[in-house]
Amino acid sequence: MTPFLRTAAAIAMTLAISASPLHAQEEEPVALIADRIIFTGEDTLIAEGDVQVFSEGRALNATRLTYNDTTGALIIDGPITLRDADGTVLLADAGELDTELETGILNTARVLVNERLQITGAQMERREGGFNDFRRVVATSCEICKPGQKPLWEVRARRVVQDENSQRIYFYDANFRVSGVPVFYLPVLRVPDPAVDRMTGFLLPSFSVSSLLGNGIRIPYFITLGQSADVTLTPYITDEDARTLELRYRQAFRRGNLIAEGAISQDNVMPEETRGYLFANARIRVPLGFTLLADYERTSDRTYLRDYDYSTKDILDSGFRLFRVQDEQLIDFSFTNFESLREADIGNAYSQLVEFDYRHSWEPAGIGGLLAFSFVAQARPRDDSPDEDNPNVDQIRGSFDWERTWTVASGFRFSTEAEANFDYRRITDDDIFPENQTAFTPTLATELSWPLAAQGKHAGVRYLLEPVAQLVWTRPDTLEGPNEDSTAISLDTGNLFALNRFPGLDRYETGLRSNLALRWARLAPSGNELGLTLGRVVRFGDTFDAEDSAILDGDASDWLAQIDVDFANRLNLRNLLLVNESGTPSINEARASWGSQGVTLSAAYVWQDADTSALLDSDLSELAFLGGFNITRTISTSFDLRHDFILDRTNRVDVGLAYENECIRVDLTAQRRFTSNAGDETETTYGLQVQLAGFGSEIGRNRARRKCTTRGRLG
Repeated sequence: MTPFLRTAAAIAMTLAISASPLHAQEEEPVALIADRIIFTGEDTLIAEGDVQVFSEGRALNATRLTYNDTTGALIIDGPITLRDADGTVLLADAGELDTELETGILNTARVLVNERLQITGAQMERREGGFNDFRRVVATSCEICKPGQKPLWEVRARRVVQDENSQRIYFYDANFRVSGVPVFYLPVLRVPDPAVDRMTGFLLPSFSVSSLLGNGIRIPYFITLGQSADVTLTPYITDEDARTLELRYRQAFRRGNLIAEGAISQDNVMPEETRGYLFANARIRVPLGFTLLADYERTSDRTYLRDYDYSTKDILDSGFRLFRVQDEQLIDFSFTNFESLREADIGNAYSQLVEFDYRHSWEPAGIGGLLAFSFVAQARPRDDSPDEDNPNVDQIRGSFDWERTWTVASGFRFSTEAEANFDYRRITDDDIFPENQTAFTPTLATELSWPLAAQGKHAGVRYLLEPVAQLVWTRPDTLEGPNEDSTAISLDTGNLFALNRFPGLDRYETGLRSNLALRWARLAPSGNELGLTLGRVVRFGDTFDAEDSAILDGDASDWLAQIDVDFANRLNLRNLLLVNESGTPSINEARASWGSQGVTLSAAYVWQDADTSALLDSDLSELAFLGGFNITRTISTSFDLRHDFILDRTNRVDVGLAYENECIRVDLTAQRRFTSNAGDETETTYGLQVQLAGFGSEIGRNRARRKCTTRGRLG
């Protein structure tokens, strides 16, 4: 019996459902499984029914297969499904392949690449080396529900070559169509395989219409620089003679990463100037568990970032930070250089800040509680010439803080806290304040609260009531100097029980005072929560004046009232109200957010009475409203509105409309905004961006595919 008949007999002995080598000399045998196997002559095998062939990670399914041992060819009747090891799915009506399923010809072939891009050809030649050569081709990633239906977009080509090794797809004589209508023609088009994450080449362009810069187009070109770096160069050209080259550089290191973004422009806004900006930041893990953060921000002029909508920042900060965070220890060193873009900046704003912060905490034996030590050093070197309004201020502060809490049988909770601060301050280039100052500032505090709980009438509903009283004493502050950090002091539930509400090292909140609050809450098993807080600061001796904060001025602060509502984590409401002695509101902040399937809404309204201590010379009344929702399964909208009621103007409005299905995403945007912090100059911009699924884009993966009444999807 010939080797072939011995092989055939072995297949037959497994009840026609088995795996057997078709070429005994191959290191990895080809396996065949079928419902029926028929042997004709000395060298022919016919498999019928559910035919399956496995070879080197590839799997083939067909209804009938004829194998000729002399020629080594598989003649296959479809429908044929061939799955490669990389996940590519190929369909055909009929064909002829070798036993490795690597070379051959398939008729009416269709391939589904990475479950994204469908390529259909009248004939496909599968060549050794991972080449699929299609003739008379239609390619799309859109759902095709029935024969003859026009996809939303398609590329028709005389020939398409898919190179599986380089992961590139080449289109020859490519004709791009939208709903069957030709849009443009390219003699050669090269696109990355949909499975590729990064590959050098052009990205899809975007279009914009700006009242300041004119009609423009951006054509990004992506360049890979090895496995760990890439750069994107984007020419931006408008019909108003604005020429811009945008750049984004990314690099991943073994211990961190670097990202840099910038642009250089010549336009009619400043015809005689070359404008530009550069933002760069890096994060690197260094030895001993430290992390290094570095950033650089620079722009050519005050309005460039807003003119091109690169950023809304009005103060640029560059510098570095080296820090380490452990369970009981913090080490943090930073240097920051500030550059203001405001038209009228604060007169005493410093340009540089060097800061070192060390904190360590532990539980001391014997006395219990928590003991913490902190050391803070600040230096503020200035680039400008000495000015009596801008003296150089350097300061060192060392602090010990101890706190402990007791709960007694009656439910009362008692806590005490002691803090000792040691300060050294040095002021130069100033004729008003002493040059060298030292101070010891102790603080003592005790707090008494009585948490009460009750069960509601409804099952699982609980009510909580907690009165809290805190008594604090701080030795009068003996340090003198300009107030640079501790401005714009407010009062809220977050700092109501703070020992010192000044955020910087400039000032202490001194004297004897009492922080009082009454908290009430209703908690339901459904997740609905309602909370109310009422509080105030009462002083025993007028140690605060309006120069520090009008809200905290005098013998007692404004009344604080806050309400929090949470409906099962979908609707969240918060309203903070501060009311002065005369019953007039001084601050009202309202925030609301709603989140559900397909809908996200958020709104914030702030009203504040004029307060020179908070650098607010006039009343403030502003509304911010943003969000988005899905209109249909494929259409969504987004918006961002900022309105100033005092100036009676809309500072910014952004509206976006997006259409996205399994094969395309179209973004339409409209924006109107002021180009500077002050003034009435506005800019209106319209934008259009199109992304095609399967051509280097990940869009469509989170969208449900369109539902077809009849099965027509490839693969």
